[in-house]
Formats: sequence, C-alpha cells, structure tokens
Amino acid sequence: MERKMNEFKVFVASPSDVSDERVIISKVIADINFILSAIVQERKIVLDLIQWDTHTVPGLGIDAQKVINEQIPKYDIFIGVMWKRFGTPTTTSGSGTEEEFLIAYNTCKTNSKFPVLFYFSQKHISYPTSEEIKQLRKVLKFKEELSRKGLVWDYMGPDEFVEILRRHLVMTVSKLINNAKDIIRNVSAPENALTKNDLELVQQRVFELREEFTTIHNSKDTQSVERAKLSALESKMRSMALDVVSMLQQLVTSDSIFDRLLAISAMKEIPQSQYFEWLANRVGSSSRYGPRDTSFISLNASIALLIASHTFKGDLILAPINIALENFNNSTYKDPNILLALSEAKRKAFE
Repeated sequence: MERKMNEFKVFVASPSDVSDERVIISKVIADINFILSAIVQERKIVLDLIQWDTHTVPGLGIDAQKVINEQIPKYDIFIGVMWKRFGTPTTTSGSGTEEEFLIAYNTCKTNSKFPVLFYFSQKHISYPTSEEIKQLRKVLKFKEELSRKGLVWDYMGPDEFVEILRRHLVMTVSKLINNAKDIIRNVSAPENALTKNDLELVQQRVFELREEFTTIHNSKDTQSVERAKLSALESKMRSMALDVVSMLQQLVTSDSIFDRLLAISAMKEIPQSQYFEWLANRVGSSSRYGPRDTSFISLNASIALLIASHTFKGDLILAPINIALENFNNSTYKDPNILLALSEAKRKAFE
C-alpha cells in the first residue's frame, strides 16, 4: 500500500529489559503527533509507530526473527535501545535486535539520509548475575562496534530519555520533511499558517513565559539562583520549539532579551542554518541588561551551535563556530562553559 503524504513509520528494536523505554517512545510519538496536528494540520504530518509485538502475527519460518522481518512494513526511522541485555541469538545474528539493526544499517549504507538512532541506558545495575554480566559484555561490545560506525547516545534514566528522544525525533522529522532544508520556510508559509485558535494559544503561552522571565529578572536572587530559574524557564521554552520556529524572523530582529532567548531555545530543538551566524553573534554580544544576561544568552547560543554540529557539517556550521569563538575571545565575559561548548562543536563539525 502506498504511503500517505508525510506519514513516517518509526520502527523500534530492543531487547526485553527496556520495556519502559518502549512505552516512553510510544508516548513521545503521541505527543509529537498531537503538536504536529495542531500547528501544521494542513500538511497532515504523522508518525506511525511500528513494533514487532503490534505489527506481526504468528507464522513459520527459519526462526522467529525471520517471521518478524518478513511482516514488518518498510519504515522511515529506526530507533534502537539497549541496557544490560543483548538478547537471544538468531540464525544469522547475535540477537534479534542486532539483526534488526543490521537490516537498518544496510539501508543506511545505500541511503545516507536514512535515520538510525541508537540509545544505550546507563541506568545502575544492582548485583548482576553471571548471565547478566555475560549479556552486558555483549552489549558493550555491540556499542563499541556501533560507535565506530557513527554516533550513539547514552542516557541515565527515563526522564532524560524522554527529553533526548523528543528533541532527536523532532530534528529527524524536520530533516525528512524538508530533505535537510530548513523547516521554517514551510511552517511559515500562508497555506500552513496556524489557525486563529492555535495562534491565540501560542501567544498566551509566550505571554506567560515572558511574565515569568520578567519576574525572574526583577528579583534580587543571587546569580546562581537566578541562573537556575532561567534554566528551568528555558526548558519550558524548548518545549514550544515547534510553535516558535515559525516566529523566528520576528524574534531574531527583536531587541528583547526574552525574544532572543526564545529564538535560541527553539533552535536548540530545531536547528535553522540561516540563523547560525545570528547565533554566533550572540556569543559575547553585550546586553543593555548587564553581564548576567550576556553570559546566559552566550552560553545557550553556544549550546545551540553545538547541537547543530551533530547534524550539519562543513563550512555551513564551521564558519559560524569560528565567528563565535572570535567573539568569545574578544568578550570580557569568558565563561569556560561557553568555550567548552564551542570547542566541542568544532570537533563534532569535523567528524
């Protein structure tokens, strides 16, 4: 059956010990679908979750994994997750998860734009048995092999996995929709504009965040307390990235420190190449509100460039990073975390 326009199938491969993560993946996809249906409903963009236990029926073959492979439909995004268990061997691979990964990897070798996302849980293992140690060794060996092929991602627990996965899926879908071009051109087009009700909801949410920012800014908290509150606020801003991305042209030309932070937060979730130089020039850019704002904006702009360096390569990202480094060197506000982020961004851009 022909795929519906802008319907992207997401296949999940994992051993049995990460059942919580499979539930999280389902919930994150449901959340993203809800947001997409609200802000770009005309395009009918939807993610369809594919899992062997929901998309297969009993059958006979060489082994159970072969039966599963034959029934799984063609998919657009591969997500793999492992913790301490590698899985049961198949006739051709060390486990069903490994065999499913190899199928996806073969697709990736012929189509470099095919997304393969693999995550490894770093959750603590209490008193592992000899069998668990044996399985864990296989996981570590597999992770080492994957790391030589590309980028894998670690996470400490469910809360961190939710945030990481949401960001990565949004970025992945953005690239699939636009063939690595910026999403802003599409979501800001008149035919894809928000409905009046949707726009009112977004404006109300932005107003609430602006009020919270003003309260923090006018408080007499210590710098560490203020920074903690701003970080929590910035996290809320990032959750609105899909809404805010269509407002970027307005936000980046604003003199408001809140508007600039809102724009940077959105670009940490959905990098926009036409604004990379704008991000670079936020590093060390003085603020009329004082050094605290300058430092916080600079740090988040640097992190936005670091995140973008995982996806964008060459002069497209290297040139802005070099501009940011030059601005940092010329600035009187030399937060070592800014230099660390920019240095790591430059290293990633060369990989």
